[in-house]
Amino acid sequence: MTSPLPPPFIFVEGVRNFRDFGTYPTQSGQTVQAGKLFRSANYAQVTDLGRAKFRETGIKVVIDLRRGQEREMQPSQLDGLEVEILSSSLGDGDGVTLPPHLQFIRDTDLTQQATHDHMMSSYRRIPWEPQHLTLFTETFDRLAEGKGPVVIHCAAGKDRTGILCGLILYALGVDLERIEHDYLLTNHVAHDANLLAQYAKMMGSQFDKHIDPEALMPMVGVHQDFLAEAWAEMARRDGGLDAYLDRLGVDAAKKRALADYLLTG
Repeated sequence: MTSPLPPPFIFVEGVRNFRDFGTYPTQSGQTVQAGKLFRSANYAQVTDLGRAKFRETGIKVVIDLRRGQEREMQPSQLDGLEVEILSSSLGDGDGVTLPPHLQFIRDTDLTQQATHDHMMSSYRRIPWEPQHLTLFTETFDRLAEGKGPVVIHCAAGKDRTGILCGLILYALGVDLERIEHDYLLTNHVAHDANLLAQYAKMMGSQFDKHIDPEALMPMVGVHQDFLAEAWAEMARRDGGLDAYLDRLGVDAAKKRALADYLLTG
């Protein structure tokens, strides 16, 4: 079965938001190769057909950006596939405390504005959390070593995943406008009224409260303000995206190695 959405989306049964984030031109006139960089939501419900399609991509490394508790609640069904799975439990705390987005849903009088503000704060926080700093660094290391193709995912494949994918494209020389375009593609699959209603019902049941599905819209989709806020926080703390990449060990030599592996033309 083919994807109901156009490229770069790829239909992997049981996995939402699976797509290739290569093919973009760089400012040097080269092009990011297709078939080496993929992004998606989680693999808790991937089917046998989905696993077969996943195998066809040739993916060798899976970057799972979820917290340990998230992985336990929705374990990836990738057993038997010849892949290296990178994950981290740094920053998980006591293993009982809910992830920040669930604490927000539980404790807040939910409105669209409140959820939008929460997402802005999340994008200021995500790049500095120890598990993300570790996994972001390891991802760049694998790519610089030519160990791919890779797929990057979190729960929905949009926020943590969006930041890391944006950083990879930036390190390869893709301009910020095209990076934003790739990031916003998630809205093609996120703005699903049935999905939103199901999520609101599930969260309402978990926390014994009525939740207006529309109040969760900013959490289900993406907005250009969110990614821009992550970049702005990198500028405030480190002086810019290049300085943040330095924090991850992505120096000039590593950028050349990334280009050698991932660029063509």
